[in-house]
Amino acid sequence: MNLFHGPFYGIMTFDIIISGLGCAGLSLVNYVLDSPLNQKAILLIGNEGEGEKNKTWCYWAETPLAIHPSVKPLVAWKNLKFIHRDDKISTSLDHLNYYKVSAEDFYKEIWEKINQYPGITYINDFVEDILQEDGSLKIKTKNSGCFLGKKVFNSIQLPHMQNHSRLNQVFLGWEIKSDRLNLNKDAVTLMHFDSKNGKEMGFTYILPFNQNHALVEYTLFSKNKLPSMDIMEAEIKKYIHSQWGITDYSITYREQGVIPMSTFPPNLKDYQNLYHIGSIAGWTKPSTGYTFHKIQTRCQSIVNNLLDDKRINKHAWERAGRFKFYDNILLNIAYKWPEKLPEVFLDLFRKNAAKNILKFLNEETSLWEEIRLLAKLRFRIFIRSLIHYDRY
Repeated sequence: MNLFHGPFYGIMTFDIIISGLGCAGLSLVNYVLDSPLNQKAILLIGNEGEGEKNKTWCYWAETPLAIHPSVKPLVAWKNLKFIHRDDKISTSLDHLNYYKVSAEDFYKEIWEKINQYPGITYINDFVEDILQEDGSLKIKTKNSGCFLGKKVFNSIQLPHMQNHSRLNQVFLGWEIKSDRLNLNKDAVTLMHFDSKNGKEMGFTYILPFNQNHALVEYTLFSKNKLPSMDIMEAEIKKYIHSQWGITDYSITYREQGVIPMSTFPPNLKDYQNLYHIGSIAGWTKPSTGYTFHKIQTRCQSIVNNLLDDKRINKHAWERAGRFKFYDNILLNIAYKWPEKLPEVFLDLFRKNAAKNILKFLNEETSLWEEIRLLAKLRFRIFIRSLIHYDRY
C-alpha cells in the first residue's frame, strides 16, 4: 500500500476510488482485492476516526461469512430469547447461527490485507465533496487536493445530504465481567423490553460470552431529542442490578451509537459512475438496525458486475417496495404506539419458526412466505397502523 502525503498539485486519475473506510468501504475493498480488480489503480480515502473500533456487528447464517475475522474462538449462538414482564420466549435457530463480529478484528484483518498490495494508494483525509467533471468524477479532499475517479464508491455523509429520520435507535453497550454473574451462555437475549415509558420504547440486548462475561446493551427508540448518555448509563446500571443483583463488576469495553430508522435515504447526488454504499444508501434495515449481512451481499454484487464489465444498476440495490411497506407499518407502531411493540415481537416469534423470521428480516422471503408468516399474527395493531399510515 502506498501512503499518499499531500497536497499534490496535479490531478491524479484512478480506476476505482473508495470514499469512506468504515464497514461498507472496507468490505468493498476486501472483495476487490480478492478479484482481478486488484490490478487496477485504486485510491482509498478515509480518516483515522472514521472506522470506530468500538462496535459490535451481528448477523445470522448457516456458516460464517468468508469475510468473518479469523480470530479464534468463533463467537456464535444457537438460541434467542425475548422477555416482556413475565412473558418469556426461547427459540432455536435450527440450522442457523447468530454470529458476532468485533469491528476491531474486522478492521485489523482487512488493513493487513490492504498492506500486501503495493498498488493501492491510501489517503488519510476528509472528503469535502464529489463533483462531475468532463465524464469523470472529481473528489475534493480537505488537505490533499483533488483526484479523478472513473468509478467512485462513497459511504460517507457529504454536506449536501440530510437525514430526515423521525425515529432513531439510540444504543449504549457495556461488556461486563463479574464472578457473581451466572448467565446462560447458550442464548442471546434479543429483546428484554422496558415498557415503563409509554412515549418511547426501550429494551436490553444481551450477548453472553460465558457465565461471567457479557455485552449488555440498552436501546431506545427515540422520536424526540436524543437522550443523554447519562440516562442510557443509568438504564444499564439499573438493569444489571435489578436482573442480577450485582453492583461490583468491571467494564471491559464500551460502545454507543445512533441508527436512523428511516426508509428514506439522504439526498444523494446521482452522477454517472458514482455509487453510494452502506448506511447512507439505505442498506441498514430501518426497523431493526441490522446492516452487516446486507453490506456483504451488495458489495459482492458490485464486484461481480465490475468483473463482467456490466454497468452497475443502482436500482437493483433498491429494496423491494413491500419490504419498505412492512418497515413503515412497524415504524409507525414504534412512533405512535410504542407500548404495543413488545406484543408484536413476541407474537411474531411465538407463532413462527425463528429461521423463517430471520429469513424475512433479511428480505429473502417470497411474497407467499410472507403471507404465511404474517397471517399468524394478531391484526388489530397492524390495521390501526395501516389506517393511520405514515412513511418514515
